[in-house]
Amino acid sequence: MSNVINFNREGILNKKYIRAKDIQKIFNIARSTVDNWAKKGYLIRHRIGRNIFYDVTEVELLQEMQWQA
Repeated sequence: MSNVINFNREGILNKKYIRAKDIQKIFNIARSTVDNWAKKGYLIRHRIGRNIFYDVTEVELLQEMQWQA
């Protein structure tokens, strides 16, 4: 994933995050679907500054689940 952002402050060391826009491209889904996944607990929102990011490992788990289905 080329659009991965690394943050190294405020207790979020060595974690990689991705924006909802990039999740939409990966799964070819609408933004409302990303929001629904967050509401259902499939993804956890991380507010960093004024932006919302999602943990890359959670997105990768969803990709694995998609291929298994």
